[in-house]
Amino acid sequence: MTVKAVVFDLDDTLYSSKDFYYKVYGCIQSMYNINKEDVLNFLIKHYKNKTIKNLINNILKCDVKLDLIKHARDLLECLKNKQYKVGLITNGIPSIQKIKLKKLGIYDIFDSIVYAVELKAMKPSHIPYLKSIEELNVLPSESFYIGDDPNIDFCGARRIGMHTIRIKYGVYKNSPSNKCVDYEINSYKALLKYFKC
Repeated sequence: MTVKAVVFDLDDTLYSSKDFYYKVYGCIQSMYNINKEDVLNFLIKHYKNKTIKNLINNILKCDVKLDLIKHARDLLECLKNKQYKVGLITNGIPSIQKIKLKKLGIYDIFDSIVYAVELKAMKPSHIPYLKSIEELNVLPSESFYIGDDPNIDFCGARRIGMHTIRIKYGVYKNSPSNKCVDYEINSYKALLKYFKC
């Protein structure tokens, strides 16, 4: 199999989404001097009649530090150095996902970033995967898709002929896989070996 591209999911595939929201909650708690237990109710009440833009502006004010999953940066840098095309597909809100990518220091690594919401076709739809492959200018059979959620990440990719890898991490770590998952890994260390990094 000739691999020319690797496409990633973002949340709980490259970093811990729990860590991001925990840090944002802490920041908002400090910003508004409220109890930790009241942050969620505060957000619901405070943003109920306001746009998501107001919430995003507050998240931007939070100087949270994010870390990639162990060995993820090594893999991303190796793929770029070895001239693989590197893509990302996310169902998240584009402005918030851009914040995360910039705070992780990986925004410029990707040759293509597909925000599924902009296509009005969220994963598990095959449409975001087709868009990514088109932007990367590779065939589906020449690409891997790496995600974590067996419910939404893999069947759209498999439908168009991509090879799929599930990283067992985060919320779905212990969830059973499905027929759309070709390979499972517990860490990126296995892929560093595969790509001879």
